[in-house]
Amino acid sequence: MKKVSTNCISSNTYRVKISLNYLGKFTLEFQTLENFPKKGTLKICNTLMNSSSEFRKHKTNLREIYDREGKRSREAGHLDILFLNEKKKSPKEVSVIFS
Repeated sequence: MKKVSTNCISSNTYRVKISLNYLGKFTLEFQTLENFPKKGTLKICNTLMNSSSEFRKHKTNLREIYDREGKRSREAGHLDILFLNEKKKSPKEVSVIFS
């Protein structure tokens, strides 16, 4: 995080991705978000995700529902969308916006 914080300008908004591999090694990536609102609402997706699906554990190219529902959410004026599983629990990995 120190590397990320020293390379960031406090007036900008960033997306930070923190990954942990099976060996316990962290990797950090960040990118500037241009014209990104700093405040807003979250929409809870009406479609429940399958908690036993292998695809929920990993980033995947099978992102149709995430992309589609995210776009709908932003078009409706929300900052982001939250996906829940059939147990009505949030997944363990979420995106966090730091500003």
